[in-house]
Amino acid sequence: MQGKRSGGSKVALMARALTAHRSRGRPSSARPAPVDPAARPRGAAGRGGPAPSTRPRLILRAAFAPLRTLLRALRTRPHLRRRLVVAVLLAALLAGAWLGVRDSPLTAVRQVQVRGLSGPEAPALSAALITAAQRQSTLHLSGDALMAAVGGNRLVRAVALHPIFPHGLRITVSERLPVAALTDGSTSVAAAADGTVLGTRALAPALTQVRVGALPRGRVLDVRVRDYLAVLGAAPAALARRASRVYASSRGVTLVMRNGLLIFFGDAARPHAKWLAAARVLADPGATGAQYIDVRQPERPAAAVPGSASGSGAGTSPGSGAAAGAASVATDPTAAALAANLAGAVAGPAAGAGGGATLGGGATGGATTPPGTSAPTGATGAPSTGAGSTSTGG
Repeated sequence: MQGKRSGGSKVALMARALTAHRSRGRPSSARPAPVDPAARPRGAAGRGGPAPSTRPRLILRAAFAPLRTLLRALRTRPHLRRRLVVAVLLAALLAGAWLGVRDSPLTAVRQVQVRGLSGPEAPALSAALITAAQRQSTLHLSGDALMAAVGGNRLVRAVALHPIFPHGLRITVSERLPVAALTDGSTSVAAAADGTVLGTRALAPALTQVRVGALPRGRVLDVRVRDYLAVLGAAPAALARRASRVYASSRGVTLVMRNGLLIFFGDAARPHAKWLAAARVLADPGATGAQYIDVRQPERPAAAVPGSASGSGAGTSPGSGAAAGAASVATDPTAAALAANLAGAVAGPAAGAGGGATLGGGATGGATTPPGTSAPTGATGAPSTGAGSTSTGG
């Protein structure tokens, strides 16, 4: 019985082996086993990259790689540990010394110089700045504290601090100078070239009058009035003090000088170039006694000279020598002297035709005097930017 069973098992084994050998190389008709979607790789993992959950760890590992390298070096090299400890202690010592000396009497401000202030409020503003500066040190200065000390006065645009170690300080003040008096017929306020209203304390008798419908508060918003202020702000002091009023005409911004001379500026573009052109016309003998000067095109200024060779009101250009029949009135000496220093800054020295003044670099001057009138002699101008300095010691 046992022999038969063993023989039958051997036959069964041989049959199964033969069946497996025949089935090799043939396509299997059985369906593949279903794959669980949760076990299927997603994103970069399916393309051979790291799984999304591992990316933050890789980023942190790369970020802290230098720190790990340093810690490993400190563990293996004792001399590096000693140097690091010495460096940390030295930095802490220097920081403590700086904080201790910065506000100590060793660096307290004692001598103060104030430059750039002018006008009737200059003494009060200078005293306020000096008092505020002496509460600081040359190693710990605050421009905001000095601006707060002047009480928000609009005449002060900005302050620049220049410490002089150990106890000195120089304060340079940038001012907003009044260039015009805005008036509604009953009340007037001063205004700066940038449109800031400076109030009544900055008024001066020689400021150019600008008529407005209603007095602005804080800042001028009327575009027309802002053009007037831009033109007046570009005027040299010698000419600004001789301007009487400004208005809009068919030739744009029109300035009336105190002796009646008209200057046509057109728009407010390139005001400095137009004032330079006006000064060159004033310095030319051919424009003596001109009724108006047209500088709308500063490269080609013109003047209307009565009794000239081309008739009354004819336009002449500087250096043209058209003075035949004109009244024999000398050019304003201020205009001739100051305009003689202008054009060198633009095109170098050049002599005007017909015996005109030699032109160089500098500031401009006043207006010409028509026949039968005289230039004002006692006019006082807007505060000059070349103000002196105030200093104190303590």
